[in-house]
Amino acid sequence: MQRVILLGASNLTYALPLLFESLSSTLTPPLEIVAAHGHGRSFGTWSRVLCRSLPGISHSQLWSDLDSSNVQPTKTLALITDIGNDLLYGADVEQIIVWVDSCLNRLDEQRAEIVMTALPMVSISRLSAWRYYLTRAIFFPASSVSWIKILDRVHCLNESLRKIAEEHKATLLEPDTNWYGLDPIHIRATHRVRAWRTILAPWPVFDEQPPNLKRSSPLAALRLWTMRPAERRICGRRQIAEQPVLSRNGEVTLWLY
Repeated sequence: MQRVILLGASNLTYALPLLFESLSSTLTPPLEIVAAHGHGRSFGTWSRVLCRSLPGISHSQLWSDLDSSNVQPTKTLALITDIGNDLLYGADVEQIIVWVDSCLNRLDEQRAEIVMTALPMVSISRLSAWRYYLTRAIFFPASSVSWIKILDRVHCLNESLRKIAEEHKATLLEPDTNWYGLDPIHIRATHRVRAWRTILAPWPVFDEQPPNLKRSSPLAALRLWTMRPAERRICGRRQIAEQPVLSRNGEVTLWLY
């Protein structure tokens, strides 16, 4: 059995249907796909978008479920992406690195082949102050972090990510500037297939042939996006969901957190 662990926020959410269909058809079954994602997702604390709240990835139920699993995969592949939301929540760089490093340590315990994405530095550096405040107002309306502070923290965080990626022997991939448009942090829909093919390519299973990515149908995508994670809060009320949320003939299972 092979296991894929996907950790991220909104970019991972947008791409989940694409990744689920592509990995299901490319990797040899049985396959277990484990994903912790969500718009505005934090790596360390509860985060809220509209009325929906999700726990921090480093403290989610995902890790206890992996520890208690009776299944020992022959290969584990892992991706950590969308690192940076916590800057806009006011977390300092040192705290974010503690959270990400915690995830890396857990993945090392799983003997995972890890790929991380760096922050889209060129895209961010091209932002003007007014575009930053507009982006902040749209995606992080509760944030009060200034443009000057965010620029400094973004550069510090990116350098720190390089160091911990090296410590954990993880591949750190630099995002392509062309993946982004006016929105400096979300991959454009028209570039999504090419971007994710590049992001997944460092996994050793794709050494001989790049991943074959294919889009899912709109209906299948909607179905995945509306599946419940193991734990969330809606308007402050806790909801839990049994995992896995999806099983295809016992060959491919999907676990959401």
